[in-house]
Amino acid sequence: VGLCADHSGFDLKENIKQTLVELKIPYIDFGTYINKDCDYNSFVSQAAKAIEKGICDYIIGSCKSGNGVNICANKHKNIRASMVFDAYTAEHAVRHNAANFLSMPSKYTQVEDLKKIIKALKESSFDGGRHMTRMHKTLKNG
Repeated sequence: VGLCADHSGFDLKENIKQTLVELKIPYIDFGTYINKDCDYNSFVSQAAKAIEKGICDYIIGSCKSGNGVNICANKHKNIRASMVFDAYTAEHAVRHNAANFLSMPSKYTQVEDLKKIIKALKESSFDGGRHMTRMHKTLKNG
């Protein structure tokens, strides 16, 4: 699992790291490494390239609303970023949209839900079927 955040998502990213350690899931932290004003673009780009190169299976990115990292991530080839803030949205992002980048809003994601979110990410897989049909239509039009 790769991690990235801007200054607004920094504290959530640090809590995610603690949760990953508890769950014995390896991670790579792509930054930011300090809680100081910064833009997420370079951190998201580094993380997205890790998926493209097969270094990471999933990325979790965070900023205040989650929208910035989500938009930035979706500009990268082979990235399917989805907004998540609880276990339900994480599970269905993977099952219905084959998401490999979870964009988390630090303002609305509860630290006590992180373990459930990460378990949903790791235990879910793409359902295919009608969801694959939708994805093909989206990819052709996008």
